[in-house]
Amino acid sequence: MDMFGLGKEENSKASDFDLEKRLKSGPEGVKELNDKADARIKRLEDTLRGGVEDKEEYARMDILLRGYQALKKVAAKAAKKD
Repeated sequence: MDMFGLGKEENSKASDFDLEKRLKSGPEGVKELNDKADARIKRLEDTLRGGVEDKEEYARMDILLRGYQALKKVAAKAAKKD
């Protein structure tokens, strides 16, 4: 009896997240992910530089920006690992 489904190979394939699938798909998946993240980072940076009057909206955009930057770091590490 496996606790929480650990140790079962057939369950591990079904429980992969979209990000894991894209990173495992090879260099083309990582490049596509980086390109999308770059485009969104640029758009967020341009918006933040242009000025946002609402402090809450600025904070949300800053969180998104940091999230996309972290995603790029994760993708880079995953690409090196393979």
